[in-house]
Amino acid sequence: MDFLIAAVTVLSLVTLTVYVMIRNRKKPVSRDNKLAFIPVLLLMNVCVVISGMFIKTSLASRLMLDLTVVVTPLLILSFSFNYITDYRPVFYVSAGVDAILFSLHLMCLARIFPPASPPVFAIFVTLLITGVSVYFFLCMLHHVRNISLVMKLKGVISVVYLFEDISYILAMMTYLAVFNYFCGADFGTGVILLLDALMLASICSLVYRMSKETVFTFMDSQETLIFESIKSSTIELNFDPVSEEDCNRIIYNRLTEYFENEQPYLNNELNINDVARAVGSNKTYVSKAISLCTGRNFRQFVNYYRIRHSILLFHENPSLKIVNIYCQCGFNSLAAFNMAFRLFMKENPSEWFRIERARLRNSLADKD
Repeated sequence: MDFLIAAVTVLSLVTLTVYVMIRNRKKPVSRDNKLAFIPVLLLMNVCVVISGMFIKTSLASRLMLDLTVVVTPLLILSFSFNYITDYRPVFYVSAGVDAILFSLHLMCLARIFPPASPPVFAIFVTLLITGVSVYFFLCMLHHVRNISLVMKLKGVISVVYLFEDISYILAMMTYLAVFNYFCGADFGTGVILLLDALMLASICSLVYRMSKETVFTFMDSQETLIFESIKSSTIELNFDPVSEEDCNRIIYNRLTEYFENEQPYLNNELNINDVARAVGSNKTYVSKAISLCTGRNFRQFVNYYRIRHSILLFHENPSLKIVNIYCQCGFNSLAAFNMAFRLFMKENPSEWFRIERARLRNSLADKD
């Protein structure tokens, strides 16, 4: 039975890998594209599970550890409030843990080391889930440090994301508690295999949720209905009264602070949903705040920062050519850069750079 569960796990992970690759095939591979890392993590875990299947003892407990190793980075990647802009460190640490487990499995097969007992696996699982739980709650506290401001900004959607994330981490902690109890009490493998199946279901749920970029794993229509109801709600909350103009100004100030400090505009895949999550609001209010405070739409707002960054890069190194600049500023094409530059600078970029380069040379000559 335990061998069958392990085989089903391998088949499920491979199926998930194919599914994510199909969903992600049109997106460029970049450090901030979390979906690009998931197939590699899943395939590495497949190798770990397969190598562990041929070790005769404690297969059910070992499978729990293997699944925890892959669910830990998935939990980190799925958190709405972790503020990660570069997912490579998560991938490197996860790959290192997988490599260590794979090596230990091979050593056990070669009889260099004896297979570990269930309590030892329970300790490792405890450390992994406890670490990611601490990380999650620190992120959560950072986000809700001013809950009244979140509610003033009508960020109910952010709260929905938060509680969904909490449900996942609580489920993992529940699995952990039951797993440790049965391992410590030296019970049979039946309950542990059930926990393995639940952990595998959690992995499928996490990957499916991230690939669809939704809050709930299922109930797509219900999710749409909930969010539309939130957006159209006119219920007054029992906080200090804030005018709509003040609300828009607060959102806009948080936007500018986020763009100045974090430079999200350098990500060429940046979208309004990502920005709305980062500032604790939703895309409707973010778009409205930008429009009322600047007279621009979201894309123009982002491109303004990108053009400003391109000018900064040019002043740092006037010898840079346009083709070397635009891709460092978050633009996907030279045509998009040229169009945005003309919009904000009222001049063709090649002409502006030529004149500015000449002005800088003359300025240096005058100083000499």
